[in-house]
Parts: sequence; structure tokens; C-alpha cells
Amino acid sequence: TIITDHHEVGDVLPKAVAIVDAKRKDNQYPCRDLAGVGVVFKLIQAIGIKLGLDEKEYLKYLDLVCVGTISDIVPLVDENRVIADLPAIQEAGAKWVHIDIMDGKFVDHEFGSLEVFQRLAKHHSLVNDVHIMVEKPKNYVESYVSAGANYLTFHYEACCCDHMVETVIDFIHEKGAKAGLSICPDTPVEKIIPFLKKVDLVLVMTVVPGKGGQAFMAENLEKVKKIKSIRPDVLVEVDGGVNAETAKLAVNAGVDVLVSGSYIFNGDVKERIANLLAVNK
Repeated sequence: TIITDHHEVGDVLPKAVAIVDAKRKDNQYPCRDLAGVGVVFKLIQAIGIKLGLDEKEYLKYLDLVCVGTISDIVPLVDENRVIADLPAIQEAGAKWVHIDIMDGKFVDHEFGSLEVFQRLAKHHSLVNDVHIMVEKPKNYVESYVSAGANYLTFHYEACCCDHMVETVIDFIHEKGAKAGLSICPDTPVEKIIPFLKKVDLVLVMTVVPGKGGQAFMAENLEKVKKIKSIRPDVLVEVDGGVNAETAKLAVNAGVDVLVSGSYIFNGDVKERIANLLAVNK
């Protein structure tokens, strides 16, 4: 109704922003909540396009409802923005592209899809590192490996028992990809030690999965040290709150692979990637 019944930017956007901002203040749309942020972005984008506004004109309103900047949000909801940045990502020296898939069940929010992954994979030649935050991960293996996942990482917490963890690892290998196993911040590292001999990668979450813009939980680096003490040759990856400063802590703890989203896209992509790569020199 707002989009079709109003035609003045001075009238439409402030009203839309006021509605969403009121909900945010009541914690109905936490500003770092992916679903809430996506709603805000898509609402403002739809209104701006309907009114024929330049992107810069309507995106400035996003600052009124989101703590942070526009570029924290765009990579999460705008597939075209990510595709446009892929050449710069490759030129900067990044080796992998990390793709998050959320089913809205294992985590609160739904994000990503097989179709989006397939489109993204056509635009680069980097390693496809797919992280599935889903229930019943075995059901996702065949389709994502067939679509080009080089590494497919699932969550220990998504499996009903240890036998299922082993079954998913074996199935990933059977389909031709490398298997990754992830643990959430509140999961003791001892839970995954029995599987270290079988996996190719361990993803230690340094934030609660399913939400962007969280602070790096440095205490989880103790898990990295434990994993490396048991199997030094396994790749260990961290995801969440990674920037130039927290990357130093991670690498010093033994981390091999750094996943960074908001930090990279919240500035000059090439410069930010160079900052992360420099940590390992």
C-alpha cells in the first residue's frame, strides 16, 4: 500500500523507516538480525525503485534503522553486488569463496539457496567453500557437490548421533568433495575429536551461527589449539567477527582459513583482503 499509494520520497520513506524503526526499538527487528535487516533493505529498495530514485538516494535511509553501514547489509541480500565484487576478490588474492546456506530451522533465519550458489559459482574460479547451517545435512550433500562445492561443511549439532556425523562425512567424500565439520561456540571441542581423523576441515564458529555483525569470540580459539594438537594437518577455519585484528589472534592460534564478510565488504574490498593476507606473512 505504501509503495503504490504514495509518490513523494519525503512522505514515503520516512513513514516506512518510522514503522520499521519502532519495531527495531521493541526488539522485533534486531538491527543485526539477518531476517530483520533483509526486510528493512528490501522494503527501502522496493520503495526507492518504485519512485525512480538513484540507489544512493534511497540507500541512505537504511542508516536510520541499522547500526553500521549499508555495505554490512548489501552482501547478504544482494546477489548482484557479490557477483560484481568477485573480480576484485580474485585479483586481491583470495583463494576461496565461502557460501552460507541457512534453512530457517537449524538457525532462525533462511538465507541462500542452491540456485543462488549455482549462479555465483559461474562467476569465479576460486574454491567453493559451502557452509550448510541446516537440519538433515545429508539431504543437501548430493545437490551442492554436483553444483560445484569443493568443501561442504555441516554442523555437528545438526546430527542426531555420532553415527549420523560419520555417515554425512562419508557421503560427502563418496560424492567427490572434501568434508568439513563445524561446531557452535557453546559446543565443547571434545565432541568432535572422534571425527578428526576423517574430516578435511574443521570450522570453529567464533560467533553464534545465523546472524551477521557479531563480535569475535576469542575464547573459541582454545578449540583451535586443541584440534591442532591432535591433528596438525587438518585445516581449521574460523568464521565470525574476523577483521585485521582478530585475524592475528586466529592465525597465532593455528587457524588456516579465515572467513570474513562484513569486514571485507565494509570498505575497499582489495585493501581489506590484502590486510587479512598480510596477517599470515
